[in-house]
Amino acid sequence: MNAKNLQLVVIACVLAVLATVPLWVGNSYYVNVTSQILFWAIFALGLNVLVGYGGLVSLGHAGLLGMAGYTLGLMLLAGHGHLAAIAAALVVTVAAAAVFAMLSLRATGIGFLMITLALGQILWGIAYRWASLTNGDNGINITSRPAPFGIALSTPTSFYYATLIVFAVCLATANVGTRMWYGMARSGSFPKALAKVHPTYRTPTNAVLLQMCLALASGLIGGLWFKPDVSFFFIDGLILVLGVAFVYIMANIAVGRYYLGERRREFNPILHLLFPIISSAVLLYAIAISFQPLCTTVCPASPFKWASVVDGAWLLIGIGVLVWYRARRREDWVRRAGAALGESEAELERTVGYP
Repeated sequence: MNAKNLQLVVIACVLAVLATVPLWVGNSYYVNVTSQILFWAIFALGLNVLVGYGGLVSLGHAGLLGMAGYTLGLMLLAGHGHLAAIAAALVVTVAAAAVFAMLSLRATGIGFLMITLALGQILWGIAYRWASLTNGDNGINITSRPAPFGIALSTPTSFYYATLIVFAVCLATANVGTRMWYGMARSGSFPKALAKVHPTYRTPTNAVLLQMCLALASGLIGGLWFKPDVSFFFIDGLILVLGVAFVYIMANIAVGRYYLGERRREFNPILHLLFPIISSAVLLYAIAISFQPLCTTVCPASPFKWASVVDGAWLLIGIGVLVWYRARRREDWVRRAGAALGESEAELERTVGYP
């Protein structure tokens, strides 16, 4: 087994373990502990953007997490709902991060490290000493959990799976977003400016900035337009899931065409034809009965009912781009774009012709 296959096996095992934690753990205490582990994993993903991509080691990152938590808790204690509390926590934390950036980004190296440490200690001192507001080291006691879309998260199991879904979305977007911009710019499919790397830290600075701007724009605009919980489910839920479903169906078609055309001797009717057809048919059926006019039971309301329309428009734009490049005899663009999304440098060099 080569290294890449071993990596896939390890990832599959980890996902299987995470998906079945409430089944084999049993004790609700340990299920809650696992949910908190996922909280800290999401926190580590945010820190990885700063340290791994930006090359800026921060010792004050936990202060922003604490600020979001205290803002959320204080809003709930004041009698506001979870939706208003989450929105307030986002606004306050982003504003604080902007102030921190103005103070700390003027320095690099040890200077940056010490400034972030000082800012983190200031927040810790406020949280610990201002006991009348934060309750000191006892913290704020929150007696209820959110219920997005009417789904109760009061049990440890339901809350764990909700946390796991958020973690999976954060992990996927953090892993794919920046790499896609950088890889496609490096292959010549996107402007070369996105392939620029920092001379010292060797990180794709412009790709990181673009991904950050797009994430902030989509999150803030969607949140202000639809409200945060609706925006998250509409964009990160339905639209992306339908997009992935389309990619899955196209991949099934490609498998059959590939083995029938280029590897006919290795063609297996069950693996390469029957299974892809059945799985694609089941997926198409599930999507069709979930939206009007074929929806017969509980049909999605606005804006969720427009998810298929958004994906359809997105698909048409993509087809239009392909037709435009083909008309200009630029088929190599598609080849370069596809190779750039791969993980292997050797594959990119073999397909595109240069590393």
